[in-house]
Amino acid sequence: MNVKEVKEGILERLHAPVRMPALSDTMMGKQRLIVHVACLLILTFVLSLLSSHLILSYHEKAEKEQQIATMQSFLKNWQEKNAELNASSMRPVNPKQLDQVQTDIIFSIQAYNLNLVSMKDEQKSKEQNGRVYTAEFSGTYENTMRCLQNFHAKDALIGIKSLKMSEKSGALNTKLTYKIYTK
Repeated sequence: MNVKEVKEGILERLHAPVRMPALSDTMMGKQRLIVHVACLLILTFVLSLLSSHLILSYHEKAEKEQQIATMQSFLKNWQEKNAELNASSMRPVNPKQLDQVQTDIIFSIQAYNLNLVSMKDEQKSKEQNGRVYTAEFSGTYENTMRCLQNFHAKDALIGIKSLKMSEKSGALNTKLTYKIYTK
């Protein structure tokens, strides 16, 4: 090789277009794979956020529906009980009617041939929604049982709180504590 040939070779290389090394197919495949994986990860993250929001909304809705069902059940139960109470012949009385109810009870005890020993107002116990009384009477077993089985006063709601019976001088002595419910 002579100088002239070397010179021409250098000039050829200098004037020749510069070629960048081409990306190989494996390099481009790796870049595409990375882009696809990144897109897939972003899409998965967004979908998980949306699904967690959807699940939270579903649970909140289910909880509200449960509360509504509970309230509707309570109201239905209350309406049924209220209708039953209003249809009943026994209901709470006006506090002004307590004396009349007591009078009816006294006459009822006397109607069964029982001797009224005492009648006490037990107001010291401060009952709410009513008043508590204690009646003591004596008589035969049969008359006492009939009186207790039919113990009421017109349409007043009365609850028996306690009942004590004892035999005294051949007669059955009964101590009855009851509550007359008021509005």
